[in-house]
Amino acid sequence: MRAEVPRRARRCTECHDTLLHGRFDAAFRRPDGSELLALDLDAWVCRGCQQLLVDPALVASHGLVGVVCTMAIEAESVIVARAAAAEA
Repeated sequence: MRAEVPRRARRCTECHDTLLHGRFDAAFRRPDGSELLALDLDAWVCRGCQQLLVDPALVASHGLVGVVCTMAIEAESVIVARAAAAEA
């Protein structure tokens, strides 16, 4: 996980590929080895290198300083909303 989000051109800070914005449920590993789960996290994922990028303000407010993202999936709220829109 990177704690910086490019503001102007939505490009990855690592590989410069396109970032996709969304809401994610993500698991993080703390430095002490314990796990932290963040639900419905507003973030970006890189299409190329699959890095999860989180706004620095959210990193601090969610206690994500110094953690490593071990898994991220699109949030259930997004999937449910998309399914409801498809049925309409």
